[in-house]
Amino acid sequence: MGSGSVTQKTGWSPDDADEHDDVRAGDEQARQRQDERSTIELVQQVIEEGRAYAAIEVERQGLRAKILGGAALNAAILVVIALFLLIAAIVALLIGAIWALVPVVGVPAATGIVVGTALVVVVILALLARARVLSAVRLAFFDGGEE
Repeated sequence: MGSGSVTQKTGWSPDDADEHDDVRAGDEQARQRQDERSTIELVQQVIEEGRAYAAIEVERQGLRAKILGGAALNAAILVVIALFLLIAAIVALLIGAIWALVPVVGVPAATGIVVGTALVVVVILALLARARVLSAVRLAFFDGGEE
């Protein structure tokens, strides 16, 4: 089995060994240079790489904040639109209630009944909100402090 068969199978021939010796010598020189580097140079390299990593991380977090900020803005816009539609639906419901009551009790009485009922609902909701706020204040400042 001569060198011709090795060349055919692997593409390597014994004549190429000199080239590989040059590569090995270059690797050895690189290792020696690496060994010759001082501790200060290594620490400086670590600091430079740390700064580069920190800069990239700051950029990444900034991009994340922009993405979340855009999503929050879109969500806020959709919530505002939903609230406007909810108010429009409530107005339509009140107008429909007045129209439904007009044939039974007349225009002034229908308007008074619908507006009065709406005001009663508003007062009940306001009282419920007040009770919840007072309960939370009591829990946060009075009952919670005794533990």
